[in-house]
Amino acid sequence: MPIFNIMVSRELGGIQQAYLDYNEALQETGYQVINISSAYALINDQLTDSIKLPTLTSWCIISKIYLRILIALYRPNVIIAHGGRAINFAAALKPKSVKLIGVAHNYSYKRLKKCDYVIVITDHLRQYMTDNGYDHDRIFQIPNMLRINLKYEESKFHDPIVIGSYGRFVKQKGYEYLLDALAILKHREYNVRLVLGGGGEDEEQLKNKSKELDINEITTFPGWIKDKKKFFAEIDIFCLPSIHEPFGIVLLEAMEYSKPIVSTKCEGPSEILDHNVDALLATVNSAEDLADKLTEFVDNPEKAKKCAKSAYSKLCSKYDIKIVSRKLGDIINKVLY
Repeated sequence: MPIFNIMVSRELGGIQQAYLDYNEALQETGYQVINISSAYALINDQLTDSIKLPTLTSWCIISKIYLRILIALYRPNVIIAHGGRAINFAAALKPKSVKLIGVAHNYSYKRLKKCDYVIVITDHLRQYMTDNGYDHDRIFQIPNMLRINLKYEESKFHDPIVIGSYGRFVKQKGYEYLLDALAILKHREYNVRLVLGGGGEDEEQLKNKSKELDINEITTFPGWIKDKKKFFAEIDIFCLPSIHEPFGIVLLEAMEYSKPIVSTKCEGPSEILDHNVDALLATVNSAEDLADKLTEFVDNPEKAKKCAKSAYSKLCSKYDIKIVSRKLGDIINKVLY
């Protein structure tokens, strides 16, 4: 039974990683997966067997025709769409008999109303969708996932201690607060460094801020992280300073690499991690509290190791792709039968 897995965004980020993970999870369930992406998607080198749509514009007529042909050719029973543009494409072209499942990766809900069903990734998103008029009975909840390939491995802090983070350089990720927190640690005379990977519209602003704070000599901007094994081997503490974070797949990656985590108490992280058990959670928009939480781990490496081990155990029990794929299979069966 064929299932279409569609994502037409060109950028890198959590939605794109989830699209790749859904391909693996659907294969775990035994379904035939037809992956469809934009010809310009930066993740195409990670999923070479996807069918590429030209997506020359936001409503590309050539892509519409091509997708209609693909639907007629493969006759999918279910289409899973990631992102608003993918939902628009699928909703306009699919026969009524084909069920459209939209994955709510963020709080943009209007296009999701075009879907027959919605998958949300957190309790908070489920409530948000319900509050905005979406039928509770057509909402399913499964978290984002990760294929776990590594065993828990305890490690010692480097000297200097290296704080790491990566993602899209946009306002909602809160990286300006991480730079402020690093400046506070420097003022407190802690011997620390920061590796801040990623890219985006705020890149120059963040680099200029590091110079203004006089932390540019202890801050590295390596660009998008392609070798995650190397990145995590170089860092001691992973920090997610987001203002808003619907989930935070990067947290799962940090958990797999056995790194202690400092995050903010925003939407997704506060559901994934328990404060003082799996991680330390700081107040949103507070560089001071972020610095305090980082200091707590720097001063207490044993606590950092204990939290990292607890987070790894939670990753294995709740977010492993083999576990989540079974939930996804159950959802598809409910939708079809």
